[in-house]
Amino acid sequence: MGKPVGKAITLTNSLSDPIKINRVSHNLGEEVKVKLEAVTPGRTYKVTVQTLAGKAFRKVGRIRLGLKGAPVKEFIMKAYVIVREPKRVIKKPIPKKP
Repeated sequence: MGKPVGKAITLTNSLSDPIKINRVSHNLGEEVKVKLEAVTPGRTYKVTVQTLAGKAFRKVGRIRLGLKGAPVKEFIMKAYVIVREPKRVIKKPIPKKP
């Protein structure tokens, strides 16, 4: 149907102490992969949601991040994943000039 697609969000810790993300889980199904990258460990993290786009689907769920060194033990993000059917483009022949 299509090629793998993904979107990323960058999370930045503005607290004085570093925060470690030690766990990532989600309930978006097997079609969706969630990847965590420590850009600057303790300060900046990138969360990427990716799908193989094998079929059209919609998913709504949560991404849960386990935290260490933060005022809370878990940070929850709501996630919307939408894969659409590709648009079909019909090319019309260009008329020849007389």
